[in-house]
Amino acid sequence: FSDEFEVDGRSFKDGHDAIWTAVEGVPDKDQHNAYNSSLAYTRKGMLYLEASSDDWISPDASRKERHYQTANIQTWNKFCFTEGFVEVRAHLPGRPDVSGLAPRLWLAGNLGRASFPDTLEGVRPYSYNQCPSSTNRRANQYPERTQEFSKCGRGKGRGSPEISIIDGRPGREVYDYQDKVDSGACGPVDNETVALLRVAEPYSCSTLHVAPGLPPDSLDRPTPGCAPGTVTVPGGGAPRSQHYEALLPVASNYGDGGAYGTDLPVALNMEGYGEAGRVRGEATRSDALSACTMLGASHFEELHSWQAHWKAGEEGSVEFSLDGQRQYTVTATSVLGPERAVAFRDGDAAGTLLPRLVPEEPMYINLNVDLGPAWGWRSCDPRRCDCCTDCKRSSCTACLETQANGSVVNTR
Repeated sequence: FSDEFEVDGRSFKDGHDAIWTAVEGVPDKDQHNAYNSSLAYTRKGMLYLEASSDDWISPDASRKERHYQTANIQTWNKFCFTEGFVEVRAHLPGRPDVSGLAPRLWLAGNLGRASFPDTLEGVRPYSYNQCPSSTNRRANQYPERTQEFSKCGRGKGRGSPEISIIDGRPGREVYDYQDKVDSGACGPVDNETVALLRVAEPYSCSTLHVAPGLPPDSLDRPTPGCAPGTVTVPGGGAPRSQHYEALLPVASNYGDGGAYGTDLPVALNMEGYGEAGRVRGEATRSDALSACTMLGASHFEELHSWQAHWKAGEEGSVEFSLDGQRQYTVTATSVLGPERAVAFRDGDAAGTLLPRLVPEEPMYINLNVDLGPAWGWRSCDPRRCDCCTDCKRSSCTACLETQANGSVVNTR
């Protein structure tokens, strides 16, 4: 399958195209922007996904309002595939040094439809075909209750895992891990690890999302924003690393045979390690097995090739590349396949997280531009300034502070 978008004037409104459907409106109440199908179009042999600062108000009785509109197209229920090589030539939107826009290219299992939360509960991002014994149910987050299509009840475990190829974050922030150590937010690490964890915007993250992940109350799950530490097992036993050995930010995991490539500046993504949720009253946590590649201005000005090579199953892998240079690889044999002992914060050391799968589900393609979760003023204090995000209002773009010399400065 190939779509070169060479025909001008294609419409992606629902029912207009044989392959793609543009999402309309605000199907997810938590999103900052509305989707407008007219912002996805073809011209001069290219696909354009636009973002607009025009206000949007829903035409129905709910009268939802958003201050930005963007484009989101999907092949859900039209084109799916299992395994293969995915490539898109694209340049990212906006300026590399201005944060806010979040361009994405990703695959998702067809059992759920992205952007429509009601279709995803108990489905996203499961890639799991196990029915654990009573001893291991807690370590596997009770799949008989939390996984909609569980092997325990339906004979085969299924779900809607995700493979995120582009997850862009423009800006000009530089994140020095030593600052986190010095502030006491994260524990000390050696100088080599500090260097490997340095991240500078703009960057794009490549991620395999699977569930169940390491449980939310597990000692094995790292603190978001911090490097994986060491687990001291209750009741004795040899200490072990949090997260997964093959993905740790150490020199031996870089280069041939390691998770991280060396041709591009790549670092472990520490921001989340997986999403928190709640299904039928149970707290759940997925695993986000993720690395971020630092970008340059050319990625926002010229076409580059973004690639993923996906091999499904118990011995499968996902390899991410940019312009043919390897960024990051996740394998079943080193990360998802081995059983993992789990220790809990309440002192319970019993339980084993059973193998997950590199996705075997038929998956569809998503291309969209959103406003990023960090959109707005990251360190805004509502007691001093308005923390709104509508750039058309002066109260949202100005935060005046009086300096020691008496001058008044707009800190934004």
